[in-house]
Amino acid sequence: MNRVIWLTIASLLLTLSTSSLGCSKDGADTSAFRGPDGMAPSDVAGDAQGTIGTSERAETVTVHTALVVEEVREAMGSLRELVSQHRGYVQEADFFDGDDRRAGLIARVPAPELAAFRKALGELGDVVSEAEKVDDVTEQRADIGARLRNARAQEKRLLELLSNQTGSLADVLAVEEELSRVRESIERIEARQKTLENEIAYASVHVDIRARYIAFWKHPRSSIAHAARNGVRAAWSFLVGVVVVVVAAGPTAGVIAVLAFVVFLSVRFLIRLRKRVMAAW
Repeated sequence: MNRVIWLTIASLLLTLSTSSLGCSKDGADTSAFRGPDGMAPSDVAGDAQGTIGTSERAETVTVHTALVVEEVREAMGSLRELVSQHRGYVQEADFFDGDDRRAGLIARVPAPELAAFRKALGELGDVVSEAEKVDDVTEQRADIGARLRNARAQEKRLLELLSNQTGSLADVLAVEEELSRVRESIERIEARQKTLENEIAYASVHVDIRARYIAFWKHPRSSIAHAARNGVRAAWSFLVGVVVVVVAAGPTAGVIAVLAFVVFLSVRFLIRLRKRVMAAW
């Protein structure tokens, strides 16, 4: 029975090597029907077996944009609405208040909506810088699909071998162990495939928002009010800091004071004792 198992495993390895040699050719000969939005159905949905087909070209897009606006909070709210209107979602957002008023947001936008979204960004403020990076992941996508097909074929053969198993318990356990390893590999490949497809389907847009600089002498009333608010905040922060330091250092300072007082009493007692001894002599 051991001989049958080893012959079967050798057959599986031969099948895997043959499939790997033909994966690039299969990826080159595959063509996908494209809908009105320009995306192939196989780009996201996949086939019935869960294997995602490859289009002629697969790419991930990353865009970095810097905006200068009048009001950062208002622009941040408008930007969130804009992301929602283009069927995207906010992946990360940061807001910084104070003199250096700025905010940052990372949005994931469907690839077909990217051009319209970038155009709408210019309506929120002045675009002062913009950068785009495109990575071709066609080969990576085809490689993941080929490895997944091979792993599933190996899983199928192991299941057939296990269903026809009539050997010893050790033989059954060996096949089950190999099947468990293959299924774990399938899960890892599927997770990587899902991540890659998400990166292809959704472009990553990094938006940095900064407030427009306005000279203080142009708006003296608002500038004075803003300076007063900052002064009050600074004074309050200083007061709170002092209280925190006192409260934190209070117990330690109390222990040091008690020890110092004990040392002082001990020294004074020794001095008086010495005077009495000298007087007795």
